[in-house]
Amino acid sequence: AIGRGLLARWGLIPGILITSFMFGIVHMHPAHAIAVIPLGMFMHFVYVATKSFWAPMLVHFLNNAFAVTVAKMMSQLPENAARLGDESQAVHPMISLAAALFLTAVCIYLWKTRVRYIKPNGSEWTPGYLSNEKPPVNAPITMERSTAAAGFYPGLAFLFLNFLAMMYLFGMEPEAEAGFLQLFIKVF
Repeated sequence: AIGRGLLARWGLIPGILITSFMFGIVHMHPAHAIAVIPLGMFMHFVYVATKSFWAPMLVHFLNNAFAVTVAKMMSQLPENAARLGDESQAVHPMISLAAALFLTAVCIYLWKTRVRYIKPNGSEWTPGYLSNEKPPVNAPITMERSTAAAGFYPGLAFLFLNFLAMMYLFGMEPEAEAGFLQLFIKVF
């Protein structure tokens, strides 16, 4: 509700930024607050694109599940446990590139397949300002969601697997890589 109001009052970019800043503040600890602001921006974008409260909840769940899984796996590898909280350890550029490509592809997919409300004349319904509001119940308006091109899904899968491969190849010390698969199987 807060995000919808800020979006309507301030527009897309300021509305998402203010909402994301508030999402960060809710996480209280200053380091966590700053770290989750980009996640809040992505989740709000997902909400705007899907017009569904469940989609950003899924993103939040997947983010937390990924963080818990990585922390559990790292804690079970003694040689990597010290690196877990080491801010001086830079993220390898290939991991950052793979993550950026995957998230960009997800954003493009969400925007291309976003929900739209279409009037009988074929134009898009809007309340007169940028909003996630639904049209009035009795209005002769249909909800439409475009589909992505058939090749987009394998492309998303490829980029996700590429991200996982970069995490595997560049995310650990060489001596830790040997036991990674056995540990992954053990965790799950």
